Amino acid sequence: MKAEQADIAWLIYDLILNQATGRYELTKVDEVFTLFDEALRQITTTQAGSIENFKQLLQSKLDEQLESAPITRSLDSPF
Repeated sequence: MKAEQADIAWLIYDLILNQATGRYELTKVDEVFTLFDEALRQITTTQAGSIENFKQLLQSKLDEQLESAPITRSLDSPF
């Protein structure tokens, strides 16, 4: 998108090592122009992950809270 048509300019920076000084310098590497509505929609819309990964994560967090792993198996389907 052209800068004149955009609502937002994203300035992309990176730390680049300066070989002469041995220091990293903050350097602009790109500019991206977007419309506000499109950027907001992309930022606020999440994509659902795997239910199995989510259940494993929850189970591991529960296991951390217990002194020992649970004796019973986790439910295959809560519904």
